[in-house]
Amino acid sequence: MAKAEWVELSQSSGSGDAAVTVSSKTRHTGRKNRETTLRWTAIDLEPIERKVIQQSDGTMVSFKGNQYSAPHQGMRVVLSGHSNAEALKFSLGAGNLEIAIPQLYTAAGVEIPTKGAYTIPGDPGATESYWFSIVIDVPENTVGEKLTRQIIARDLYDTVFASVMIVSTPLDIYLEIIPEGDITIDADGTPVTVEVRSNTNWVIE
Repeated sequence: MAKAEWVELSQSSGSGDAAVTVSSKTRHTGRKNRETTLRWTAIDLEPIERKVIQQSDGTMVSFKGNQYSAPHQGMRVVLSGHSNAEALKFSLGAGNLEIAIPQLYTAAGVEIPTKGAYTIPGDPGATESYWFSIVIDVPENTVGEKLTRQIIARDLYDTVFASVMIVSTPLDIYLEIIPEGDITIDADGTPVTVEVRSNTNWVIE
């Protein structure tokens, strides 16, 4: 049996004494340790095998970004992230934005019910992390002020969690840059702080 593709050797053959370095080509993102076998062979001698084990960091879940903004008209927001959990649970956290957790979320390309302890078919997170996403319908903001709501994702056993904030902007959006006027950087290139005050998404070009 050939060794796994993720194993990297400083040398795969030699003559006489040697110090062979065994490492991994990639970071292991799965929830469980991964294993493979190295097999040393030499003419007229019995092969010698050694198991190689790469440890896991354990269960993880994370959102891509920490805030998603929706215009005052409302919109469908897609929250995405990475995890290696057997299943995910979603709940609403702090905030005053009236939204609901949908009936389904997607993990590793498969739709999974958000209610109940439904595990992801095949448990892909055991060997590597997968993408997940959940779609939140944000209603129109009619109150004239910023509304927020925290979305929390947990693994099946509540051992790890991640959160993200959805922000619904009011009708009157604004963008202020302080100080006004030119931004001057000295000859040494010393950083200059520019304060941005806004209640909407913005980009520097």
